[in-house]
Amino acid sequence: GAVKPADGNPISMDEDEGRIGSITIDGVHNLSCCTISEDGSFLAASDAASLLLFRLNYVEDGGGGRAAVAPERIPLPRSVNRSCTALKFAVDGSLRLFGATSDQKVIVIKIHNASSSSLSHTREKG
Repeated sequence: GAVKPADGNPISMDEDEGRIGSITIDGVHNLSCCTISEDGSFLAASDAASLLLFRLNYVEDGGGGRAAVAPERIPLPRSVNRSCTALKFAVDGSLRLFGATSDQKVIVIKIHNASSSSLSHTREKG
């Protein structure tokens, strides 16, 4: 289909060329929210039961000369593995993830080392 940006000129988007990967999340619940880090290296998603965090590894040639993404799930500590109704990564490059939980609290998760994905649950307000 065609997408019309603010200037009104259509941009042709071929689904096969534009999509570089997908993540299948098996579960009984639908996803309620998701967010991607500013640099595109992490994706967080939540359903009615849990919070999921993925590192997105990009591969230059996913076959046929196209780029591809290879997601790697990062296990979360029990203290932050909660259902969230909203998620947002900080825009300052600090790799902090903010989550509004379904039990009316806000959690903050800090990814300390992007290469090893060490995490800490830094705050909870509610």
